Amino acid sequence: MTIKKENPKRSKFNTIGLSISTSYLLLTLIFKWVSFQKFEEGLQNQQIEYVEMDTKPSPLNAILWSSLIETDKGFRTAYYSLFDKQKVTYSKEFLKNYHLLEPYLEQKVIKQLIDISAGWYRIEEKNGKLLFWDLRFGQMGMDVDTASFLWYYELNIDKKGIVSAVKRQPEIKNMSGIFSSLFNRAKGN
Repeated sequence: MTIKKENPKRSKFNTIGLSISTSYLLLTLIFKWVSFQKFEEGLQNQQIEYVEMDTKPSPLNAILWSSLIETDKGFRTAYYSLFDKQKVTYSKEFLKNYHLLEPYLEQKVIKQLIDISAGWYRIEEKNGKLLFWDLRFGQMGMDVDTASFLWYYELNIDKKGIVSAVKRQPEIKNMSGIFSSLFNRAKGN
């Protein structure tokens, strides 16, 4: 549908569109403030001290929010829906394990990964390999204690101690189930 420049309806539609999008943005800012307050309350209730907190809306909506906090030893996550009746509960602590990277910190690839993740990462040793988990994009699923984070880098260390990284993503077995649980969780707990 095309409306000529001179047509007064064009200006009216433009004003309506801008009003709707601006209202949505303002509402999202209000929702972010409300969710931040609820996350802070959850931290106080669980007596968790944190270094930094990152809150963001979950995919495709502004109703369900996620929180990732950094503690001295690790990271914790939580979800909050504007329709929740129960208090926010944070996950178990996912340990940082930064000591596993100490021998390799001066290598370019490690510096790049730390920069790319903006400091939101953890290291895991699994089957003799080091996994560099980038935590910025959250988890796949609603169970904050068991859901895998979205992706990681497998660190391969050769005989000379040189590190290379291969980006990996955990296997997604049931994407429709993940989206279904996302929208069910957005309805509140």
